[in-house]
Amino acid sequence: MKLRRRLTGAVCAAALAVSAFGGNVPVSAAQKIVIMPNDESPFGEFQGWGTSLCWWANRVGYSEKMTKQAADLFFSEDGLGLNIARYNLGGGDDPEHNHITRSDSKVPGVWKTFELSEDGKDVNITEYDLSKDQNQLNIAKAALEANPDLYFEGFSNSAPYFMTNSGCTGGGDPASSDNLKSDMYDDFGK
Repeated sequence: MKLRRRLTGAVCAAALAVSAFGGNVPVSAAQKIVIMPNDESPFGEFQGWGTSLCWWANRVGYSEKMTKQAADLFFSEDGLGLNIARYNLGGGDDPEHNHITRSDSKVPGVWKTFELSEDGKDVNITEYDLSKDQNQLNIAKAALEANPDLYFEGFSNSAPYFMTNSGCTGGGDPASSDNLKSDMYDDFGK
């Protein structure tokens, strides 16, 4: 019954959010929407639902007020009740690049120092500093406070710029090409 209540409240909260952003979604207190996951799913057990923090957390996490509001709306029992959060381990673009103009897209890299081997084929990241990604970290902490049972996953949209063929976390050239240097797979995995 808890899952049914959570999903029912979540659908209403999502409809209210869409309505607040200009959508035409009528929601009434008497309206009841029930979603029942299919027990016969070929995809395995339904473990929960969540969101990637990434860009939106980078955009919102600078403000204590917005951080708290977002965490409550997305992760608390009174909000959507999300129970999975994906933390983006940002690549951090080359500091000399200035082509990423959207502030939310500028997810910083969390490596503090790195050393390239003399032949440039190996990278040793010697120190990490998560505070470089303070906005996303603020959201992560507030989300965990809103839902102490929150499950975190780490993911990455790009390797650090110095591990890429293009020297840029914005993508390869051409865009469909593999941008991770062939000799950096192990280093990036570490």
